[in-house]
Amino acid sequence: MDARRGWGLVSACLLGAGPLMAGCIPVDQAENYARLSNKSDESFTVPIVGSDRTAVARPRAGGVLHDKDGSISETECVGESFSIVDSSGVVRATYDQPVCPDTFITIDEDGTITVISGGQTLTPTPTPDSAPSP
Repeated sequence: MDARRGWGLVSACLLGAGPLMAGCIPVDQAENYARLSNKSDESFTVPIVGSDRTAVARPRAGGVLHDKDGSISETECVGESFSIVDSSGVVRATYDQPVCPDTFITIDEDGTITVISGGQTLTPTPTPDSAPSP
């Protein structure tokens, strides 16, 4: 890394810059991690089924998806499925696939959730509460 790039990285970390930086991981390396951007005023959790990992999405924050043990999904996929749960405990969306290094979760200001993984926008699994009535 040349000195100019290193200084820019240090400056960005000191200023708390950018949704693609968390824990001062360079942007070009952040692409190797699952990421999340929460543009809403609400906190969310992301429990990952088939693992003991649960990420926290703080309001108006973004970066590498992590939990108390560190970054999630650095080099391989984690879990079997995952959900997005709001601060009152309501499951807002569930996805029947693991969290992978290329997974990007976006929660918009209005609470709309978009998940992209493998270059595809994922469709949430219908829950009994969201399934259409017969």
